[in-house]
Amino acid sequence: PRTCVHISEIEDVELLKISLDLWKFLVLDVQKGMATPSALSMGRFFPMGQKRQDVRYEFYKKLLMELESVLVRRMVRPEEVLITQDENGEIVKVEMKDTVNLMIYESMQKTLHTLTMLDPHSTRNLIMSELDKLSGPVAWNAHSLNVLCWAIGSISGAMSEDLEKNFLVHVIKILLGLCEVKKGKRKSND
Repeated sequence: PRTCVHISEIEDVELLKISLDLWKFLVLDVQKGMATPSALSMGRFFPMGQKRQDVRYEFYKKLLMELESVLVRRMVRPEEVLITQDENGEIVKVEMKDTVNLMIYESMQKTLHTLTMLDPHSTRNLIMSELDKLSGPVAWNAHSLNVLCWAIGSISGAMSEDLEKNFLVHVIKILLGLCEVKKGKRKSND
């Protein structure tokens, strides 16, 4: 099964589309088999402290966590984003005409959104870990930060309202900290 996750990391569009179809089917199938329909209704179905038990989810859990990591690191630009950085580092407006890219985004978004509904804390921890990696001066990479932000946007509505608010506040604090670090670097270079 891990080989299937690694196939999703290969830089080939056709292979990515095929593997995303497989993952979307598996993740939706696992979700259908869950005792609770989503993380949004966790409190209503499970008393505090009681964990959900699902044999199929537990069987696939490690694989799904690896898949989630790949999706977060490979998320493609959604349709709503109309600005980008060109090869000269300039911010430019981009007209979205790449229908293959949009199709890949929709598959990735649906799969990551469903994975987040299955285990919102896992997704939160993964994204926070990736943000922490990018916070270091050596690891800073504008493209990786954009990809991570697209992944964050793709899971909107998959967590409970309180968890999502807490998560977004934490993400914004880290992003503001990154802005300060970059601003400080620019001043020291002047």
